[in-house]
Amino acid sequence: IQEKATGNPICYFHLDWSGKGWLILEDGQKFDWLPGDRWGLDWQFNDSARIPVLHFQPRKKWLTISAQIRVADEIPGEPTLSLMVLSGWFNLLLSAERRQTGISPNP
Repeated sequence: IQEKATGNPICYFHLDWSGKGWLILEDGQKFDWLPGDRWGLDWQFNDSARIPVLHFQPRKKWLTISAQIRVADEIPGEPTLSLMVLSGWFNLLLSAERRQTGISPNP
């Protein structure tokens, strides 16, 4: 994700083939994007100490997707929290699209 005014990157969100990945902020903070349960239905960002920071629980209905998002007790603050929500939601939408079409977009 790049800053609009300067075009400088403010974070990198990298995903591997399994859907796991990480978010790295411009200040070097790293958050892992991992399944929150053993079936990979829920997803979460964990901090460097592997403590969940933000938890996504998708809810799918006919042609729609929504998610309940829970924030841990120790929240990272702005703009980190906003970047996590944006990146996590983006990945959930990509995953839903991939399941509906059978096509895997290259993130």
